[in-house]
Amino acid sequence: YEAMCAQMDSILAQERAQIMKIVNRRKSYDTRNPEEMAAYSKAFSDWNDIMESYDMQRDSLTNLFDETDPLREQFWQRWMHLYMDIYNELMPQLTGKLKQ
Repeated sequence: YEAMCAQMDSILAQERAQIMKIVNRRKSYDTRNPEEMAAYSKAFSDWNDIMESYDMQRDSLTNLFDETDPLREQFWQRWMHLYMDIYNELMPQLTGKLKQ
């Protein structure tokens, strides 16, 4: 379990780094400019693509536990908690770049 949690931490650090690149692409997005709003939509799309890729890794690791093993749920919950920390940190940074 500890080795899998270390692997989880590494994977989530990679995911966070990739999402940070998306967040830091631009300093702001002008909501009145269709091209900038398209770029903002692309940022969300790219974020979702990254999330889906890492969700597959999460599911693959989670499935290494037997369905009746309590560590399976513990692993899943830890992953979700750590991911939500990333989301709660970075999503406000991205949405905060909307300017009128």
